[in-house]
Amino acid sequence: MTTFLKFTSILRITIILLFFLCSGYMFFKEITNTAGLEIIFLKFIVVILFLLSLIIPAKNKPSYWHALADNFYIILLGLLLILSGIWIRNRIQNSSPVRFKAEYFNEEQVLIEFRENMTFKVINSNIVSSTIHHGAYVEKESFIILKNTVRFGQARFKDTLLITPKGLEFSLIQPWRNVEQGILYFKN
Repeated sequence: MTTFLKFTSILRITIILLFFLCSGYMFFKEITNTAGLEIIFLKFIVVILFLLSLIIPAKNKPSYWHALADNFYIILLGLLLILSGIWIRNRIQNSSPVRFKAEYFNEEQVLIEFRENMTFKVINSNIVSSTIHHGAYVEKESFIILKNTVRFGQARFKDTLLITPKGLEFSLIQPWRNVEQGILYFKN
């Protein structure tokens, strides 16, 4: 009987941690507007993990209903802490005002927001999913020098962008989907 209680306790903790991890990832994707098709599958998993974490009782509880209530409160408190942390991190990361945005679209989209604190946010999206990356840049005369890697699909941008009246001219280190260079057009 003791081995069974240890196994259910370990299983319960593992399921709750997986629930927190999946919920946090899903929340981050939703608040950053990068949710893709994986969210449909993830929502199903989160519901299953939630139900399992409620059903598996904590050890040494006098009745099933007390265990169910304890599981629910633990899950609710943990989820609140994780989601609050993700939301605060996102607010801090995006607190600086945007100076300008530049966008390129060709089967895949790259949107770069250049901020006043000399950082940038890149949203790289395609038909299935999206990713967000942050980095720093330096502006010298008519050039923007990226200190961090910016991806366009599987290719990477060269670190120097030329500022033109239309937008930012870029070139890729290796071609990707017949694109070797192009213009990130300014966006309002």
